Amino acid sequence: MREAVITAAVRTPVGKAKGCYTNLSTEDLGAIPIRELLKRTNVNPNEIDDVIYSTCRNLDIAIPGHMIGLQAGLPMEVPGFAVDRGCASSLTGFAIASSMIQTGIYDTVIVGGVEHSTRGVYKMNPAPQAYSMMPPTWVQDKITPPEYENLGMGETAERIAIEYGLTREMCDEFSVLSHKRAAAAWENHRFDDQIVPVEIKDRKKGTITITQDESVRPDCSMEGLAKLRPSFRKDGIVTAGNSSGFVDASAAVMVMEKSKAKALGLPILARFVDCAAMGVQPQIMGIGPAKATKKLLERNKMTLNDIDLIELNEAFASQSLACLKELDLNMDKVNVNGGAIALGHPFGATGALLLTKLVYEMQRTDAENGIVTFCIGGGQGYSVLVARE
Repeated sequence: MREAVITAAVRTPVGKAKGCYTNLSTEDLGAIPIRELLKRTNVNPNEIDDVIYSTCRNLDIAIPGHMIGLQAGLPMEVPGFAVDRGCASSLTGFAIASSMIQTGIYDTVIVGGVEHSTRGVYKMNPAPQAYSMMPPTWVQDKITPPEYENLGMGETAERIAIEYGLTREMCDEFSVLSHKRAAAAWENHRFDDQIVPVEIKDRKKGTITITQDESVRPDCSMEGLAKLRPSFRKDGIVTAGNSSGFVDASAAVMVMEKSKAKALGLPILARFVDCAAMGVQPQIMGIGPAKATKKLLERNKMTLNDIDLIELNEAFASQSLACLKELDLNMDKVNVNGGAIALGHPFGATGALLLTKLVYEMQRTDAENGIVTFCIGGGQGYSVLVARE
């Protein structure tokens, strides 16, 4: 069978919402990793078979795969589309691209995503025709039918904490570890090769170059987190400090048929092995990664002992801890360079971002394989297994 491999992977530094990327358009932010992939690989843009690019909240961009591809300077003949699987959208895009390469449909695909929370679009319902003078109303996203309660993500994080017996202190400890690990990764230059610096023009300061993630707090402490009020319940345990933040970022990977990559003399960072999706109880949607990962391992006749590294998206500390408990797993090989609680969660881009983090860490530590795994609002889990040559 033909094999799909990653020949390059890049990400922008993650910016806080209303932070460093405030004056940059969503399409400009999204185009940056694509241009960098072409620069690093020297692949002819005309040889890109498709662009799979996702976003969750920037709904002003229709068909972002094509729109952002054009913005990046790809020829108009290069098509593009988006994937909608919520937080796992760009990770699902990677699996789709790999499958299309394995079956011979494509040879080279760019996969990624962008999320510009600063410029996220809010939706409104127009007034009914009979009452046309009434103002429009805000739309709440529908991710489940009424019988599944259509809960906000914060409430699901509270419920999963109750289900798995998690405390505020446990969640805050998890968050401190995420920040400490991310800060250490920057201090030890572990992120340097995966980052593409972003130049921003500022009226007062001139041209500014963004080179590091904005939201990592090296001084994060239990004492500081203890001062934060619960965000969703008066007596709850979920706070802004033990949840992933709204951020702006983009990330992308180049996926190529293995023999073509070798013919072009390109490095092979990792190869696609398999993926698994799993529906779970929507009210505790955060358990999705554990269920999807179990399914993935069973299908490949593997156990967690066979896996070297895991990138578990940290939507909430409670959700992440529940997955660790469900999998009977400690943090030794999970999010070794910090996770979304420290870096932030740029929804449509996070799959490509975590994949990028994983493949570089696999190279650095000579790891044989790794898993990227997500929970998804509405009740799903999604996991992807990659391996080195």
